[in-house]
Amino acid sequence: MKELRWITDNVCQYVFIENEDKPYIDVNITALINGENAMLIDTAFANQALVVKQELESKGITVDEIVLSHHHPDHAAGATEFPKAALSCSSHYENNFNNCNDIWHKEHDYRKPQQIILDNSTKMYGNILLDFFETPGHSKCSIVTLIDSRIAHVGDLLMFDVDHKPTLPNICGDGSFEDHIKSLEKIKELGAE
Repeated sequence: MKELRWITDNVCQYVFIENEDKPYIDVNITALINGENAMLIDTAFANQALVVKQELESKGITVDEIVLSHHHPDHAAGATEFPKAALSCSSHYENNFNNCNDIWHKEHDYRKPQQIILDNSTKMYGNILLDFFETPGHSKCSIVTLIDSRIAHVGDLLMFDVDHKPTLPNICGDGSFEDHIKSLEKIKELGAE
């Protein structure tokens, strides 16, 4: 693990280097701690998810829910390490799920979600308020999770270079530059960190 960032008293982010060949690319797993349980937003790859699972379990914390910002392997492949956790994704996940399983990155084992997240929906996780927004652009199934009306988890809607400067959007096969711009405007309106 490269770094553990505490964002609030009950929200932290585990930061990993994607792989040794690309030391400039980070993948993240965000954990929302609710007593002896945790919800993860994204799971990175299986080996990184396992590190987070072991770290949380060493503190007596069980992952009981997972939300995926989108269904690309660096965000979703690690969900298999938490087979008992309820998995939630955008209503547009299926196309990317099928692409990941059948066309590219076949080496990963992907889970289908049990729950679908609808645009502009809300959920409580313990005392943490979560608002969800569909934000296509990078991929059709991208969602933003707003945590307690102040912290936005944006997945790959925003990307940064090694100097932490924003990069041009990375638009995937099912993504859209026009949608990406609209989604950036939407998160700007949230006024979140």
